[in-house]
Amino acid sequence: MRQCSRSRIPTTGATSRSLLRGSQGVAMEKVMNIGGFAPPTIMEQVQRLLLINPGAHNLVISNVPGPRTPHYLRGRRLVEVLACGSTMPRHGLNLVMISYVDTLFIAVSSDPDVVPDAAGFAADLEQSFAELREAARSRTQPAEPAR
Repeated sequence: MRQCSRSRIPTTGATSRSLLRGSQGVAMEKVMNIGGFAPPTIMEQVQRLLLINPGAHNLVISNVPGPRTPHYLRGRRLVEVLACGSTMPRHGLNLVMISYVDTLFIAVSSDPDVVPDAAGFAADLEQSFAELREAARSRTQPAEPAR
């Protein structure tokens, strides 16, 4: 049974804070940070290990902040951006997010053997964003005056 968004938000926030305090993401962050100073041959080996080990990761999230002002090509305004990502076999799910002006575009791709219903996941994600928008609207609307 689905919880309403108002009850999920505090739970999600608490879980996220707990994970950030833990060490689950630390190892992968350290691997990603060595790319700035490690020789290319070492980074090639790290990438190879990540690709051949299906247990190394099952979710990749890319967040690309895009321009906040509209862009134009030959006088015509760019109205949307198509995010794109791919997965390796047995590596689960890839979410690519890119913002453009006031819109967030999200692409969902998956290995169907690991995530057989990526379309259902995308629909749930869209519904969750709608719930968050509604919760945000209700928090910003002025309260009804007391009678």
